[in-house]
Amino acid sequence: MISDLDFQIVETADQSPTARFGDGETMHSLRGAYGETVYIYGTAYERAALLVERDVRVLSLGLGLGYVEIISTALALKHGNKTRGESFEIVPELIESFRAWAFQKSEVLVPHRIYQEIAERSSRKFGVSVLDIQTAIARALELSDWKLNGPMTAETVFIGKFDCVAFDAFSSKSTPELWSREFLDPFLREACGEKCILSTYACTGHLKRALVDAGFSLEIREGYASKRDSTLATRGSRLD
Repeated sequence: MISDLDFQIVETADQSPTARFGDGETMHSLRGAYGETVYIYGTAYERAALLVERDVRVLSLGLGLGYVEIISTALALKHGNKTRGESFEIVPELIESFRAWAFQKSEVLVPHRIYQEIAERSSRKFGVSVLDIQTAIARALELSDWKLNGPMTAETVFIGKFDCVAFDAFSSKSTPELWSREFLDPFLREACGEKCILSTYACTGHLKRALVDAGFSLEIREGYASKRDSTLATRGSRLD
C-alpha cells in the first residue's frame, strides 16, 4: 500500500529522471540528474578508491532514486571492488522500490524502468554490464554488504566506518537538523574513516567548519551546471 506521497518522475535536461515533490522541490538538478550525480558523487568514489586502495565502503544519504547506489556499484565493478555500503532514506516506498528492482519483484512506487535507465547509462559510461550491476546490487543486499535503512537521525549508530560519504541530505529546508553542527560533529567523528572522502552539492558555513574541525581538507568546486559551489573533502591523504 503506497502512502499519499505527492511524488512524480520528471525528465531533466540530460534526459535522465529525477523526482519532484508537491512543493516543487526536485531531488536533482533539472540540468541533469545523472550528470550531477557523477560529478558530485562519482568523483568521490573514484577519489576514495585511490585513497584506500581496497573495497570502498560507501554511505549514501539518502537513497532517492538509487543514483549513488547504482553508480557506486558500476565503479566498484570497474575497479574490481565489491559493492559495500549503507543507504539512508526517509521515504519507505523508495527503499521498497529499489529493493523490488534489485530482486526483480513487483514494482512499488518507482517503475523498474527508471532504475534500469540509470544502470544502462552507468553501463555505457563505466564499461560494465547492466546485468552485472543489478546482480552485484542484489547480492550485496542479500549478504547485507549494502544495507538500506530508514531516516538517519542523531541517534543512528554506525557499525563500522565509511570511506566515501555521499552527503545528499535532501535540503537544509526539508531536513535542517542534518546540516547543524549538533548533527555534523558526531556524524563526522563516528561515520567517517581515518581515510575518507566526503562530497556534497552544498557549501554551507556550518558544513565547512565542521569538516575542517574533523580534520578534512576542503576542495571547493564549482557547483554542477552553474549551481552554487559544491564541497569535496578529503581526510587521510598525504596532503592533509
